[in-house]
Amino acid sequence: MYKDGAALTNTHSSNQLAGSYAYVVSTSSLWVYDKDSTSWVDTHKSTFGNKGASGKAGKPGNKGANGDPGTSGTDVNYTMEIEDTLTSTSKTKMLSFRCAKEIDTTISSITSIIDPTKDAPSDNKYYVRKKDSWVQLPKKPTDVED
Repeated sequence: MYKDGAALTNTHSSNQLAGSYAYVVSTSSLWVYDKDSTSWVDTHKSTFGNKGASGKAGKPGNKGANGDPGTSGTDVNYTMEIEDTLTSTSKTKMLSFRCAKEIDTTISSITSIIDPTKDAPSDNKYYVRKKDSWVQLPKKPTDVED
């Protein structure tokens, strides 16, 4: 095996036996010695013959080094209290997933009952909802964008 064609020809320049061959890494191919021209010729073929059978997998290697184990936890003191009832008045505890799911279901139910645009006039004028009816405003409110 040779790095390139120059390394091959410098090592084995002439008077090689007919059929001599070598693998050249730079071309990823086999080179053969041509007795008539007394030179090495690139075949442009990376292998010859049929591929042989694959061998068995090797044994696993040694275990690599363990990573940094991190701190022991004594230098940091994080705790979190979780509330699992909806009647709690705590402002510091996190709600449990069960409570959050229950709240989401309740909000969805309320939203489906209360529709803030229900029966709204469709004449492109400005209205405000007052109890169960719509009241037309005398002019466009200043905080409404078109």
